[in-house]
Amino acid sequence: MTLVLDDLRTELRDHLGVDSTDLPDASADLLINRSYWEISDKFPFRAKEATSTVSTVVGTRRYAMPAPFEALRFIALEDENGKHFHLERWVRQHYETQYVNDTDTRGQPTNYFREADDFILYPTPDAVFALTVGFWSIFDDLSDSNTTPELPQVWHEIILDGAIWRGWKRLGNYGKMREIRAGQVALINSTTPVEVKEEFDSRMAGIELPEGLTGVDW
Repeated sequence: MTLVLDDLRTELRDHLGVDSTDLPDASADLLINRSYWEISDKFPFRAKEATSTVSTVVGTRRYAMPAPFEALRFIALEDENGKHFHLERWVRQHYETQYVNDTDTRGQPTNYFREADDFILYPTPDAVFALTVGFWSIFDDLSDSNTTPELPQVWHEIILDGAIWRGWKRLGNYGKMREIRAGQVALINSTTPVEVKEEFDSRMAGIELPEGLTGVDW
């Protein structure tokens, strides 16, 4: 059975020995979402992988990242022959040594760098090109209108444990907090993310990854 938000609220209150008066839904949801945010930030879950298509504008070098986004994965360009290739990432300092504000230096982009919520292309496009932007997206918060975590079901218990130790912290019981947190770390270390399972069986990966995850210490 998939744990939905009501189940998480109920189990959280049961573990803490409180009721909905002591821990109303809004407070319970904050603890649950804080756990959800931390877990989704620490691991590259497949469900976070997203792509967006951007068309360049002649003479425009700066483009906004798709929203909501956590981090950029890649930018690929389709050339006039339909061939796709990845743009190479630069740092700002290198870009500044290469960029010339002159229409004669425009061309098909080969590089980019990141700044704030944008990416900047080099050279500045001289035509319309189709870009594929790959990025890590951000999960929507759990709420009455979004009750099911987007993580694999085996991770739902880990979300619950993260909410429980935060609840004990809120109640000032730091012994219980440390105990539950240690249990959560152990459960994480014995859980294999989908992407690790896939990489283990990938001939293109070139390496074999160990079973599970080790060394996670929050």
